Amino acid sequence: MTVSFNIEYRTSWGEEVRIAGLLPESIPMHTTDGIYWTADVELEVPKEGMTINYSYQIEQNQIIIRKEWDSFPRRLFLSGNSKKKYQIKDCWKNIPEQLYYYSSAFTEALLAHPDRAEIPPCHRKGLVIKAYAPRINKDYCLAICGNQKALGNWDPDKAIPMSDANFPEWQIELDASKLKFPLEYKFILYHKEEKKADCWENNPNRYLADPELKTNDHSIVPPSSTEARLVFRYSGMERGRYSHPCLFTEIREQFRSRRFRRFETHD
Repeated sequence: MTVSFNIEYRTSWGEEVRIAGLLPESIPMHTTDGIYWTADVELEVPKEGMTINYSYQIEQNQIIIRKEWDSFPRRLFLSGNSKKKYQIKDCWKNIPEQLYYYSSAFTEALLAHPDRAEIPPCHRKGLVIKAYAPRINKDYCLAICGNQKALGNWDPDKAIPMSDANFPEWQIELDASKLKFPLEYKFILYHKEEKKADCWENNPNRYLADPELKTNDHSIVPPSSTEARLVFRYSGMERGRYSHPCLFTEIREQFRSRRFRRFETHD
């Protein structure tokens, strides 16, 4: 199976971008302009599939001089036959603006998702869209809604729920053979039990050009380098970034009752 890694990173003279975590040694990437870096990696994937974790780092003279934020690693589930090809178009991961939401105090306690959804099923021609959204409690999920039938035709009650299998990362795999490009979409805060949208992402439409996929091709749209774009609109009024209005009242009470320990910080 071929996994094609692509990332945009402007390097200085003598620097190179390499992939860490897949093999004991980092994997070199190639560039023609010092900005767009690519690498095709052949991986042996068992029939039941497997999950890979990886990150990017900058090296100079075989010395690591810079690493991206990897306290919450990049994770991708691979499945299918040896003819399948994954195309990943990544962006450099900086430290999130509000790092504490990725700590175990939030992801494993205050905003834990104990009953997580399954990894989305694969399609012969798949488009995988991911997003970081750590401030969503277990009663809600992130959903996607857009400009065509497969995305609900902008009807929020027909939005497609995303999987929290790798919370606080959310993901969905769409059947690319049923999509019309260019794709326009937004993320929605969706109440799982009531099966309805609570609020829209308060940003311009997200846009995706035709990735020109062939059969057995999968294109991965990674999360943004920061989750700050995910600001939601409640009936025309912002109530914070995709946090439920009652959420932080509940969190304050839990801290006051000392039910949770202080969260750790990550470098």
